[in-house]
Amino acid sequence: GNRPLADQPLQGAYCKRDWDRLARHMKVAWRMPTPFPIATLAAARAFYWLDDKDPGLAKRFARATFDTYFGNGRDITAPETVADIAAPLGVDRAALLAAVQDPAVKERLKQETAEALRRGVFGSPFFVVDGEPIWGSDRLWMVKHWLREGGW
Repeated sequence: GNRPLADQPLQGAYCKRDWDRLARHMKVAWRMPTPFPIATLAAARAFYWLDDKDPGLAKRFARATFDTYFGNGRDITAPETVADIAAPLGVDRAALLAAVQDPAVKERLKQETAEALRRGVFGSPFFVVDGEPIWGSDRLWMVKHWLREGGW
């Protein structure tokens, strides 16, 4: 597989600097987490489990998870950590811990991943707007423009 951008010669140092700069511009907490990258299976499974119940809650969970990992630098690989993130949002810890081990929830993530690959998703952030793939934080202006005024 590909190496993360952060591990690429020359490009890695630039990306880290650019991510710091982008975070300052967007006024969001950011630090390069260690370790990076990590397996996010528990968080991804929890997201889809929550999304099936309450999409708004799933969105809040995704933001809290992002902030925990990229804002605070906390490793989010352990299901218990994912439950810690979800608990303040009103999510039952025991139910979440059971859900991330549930074969049906695991299968849901596999299906979502397969669909993302089928649609050409290869990195993050990646958006599909009106069928048009748009990749990269430097393209957020395009997403905003497209949603507001339509494509070109």
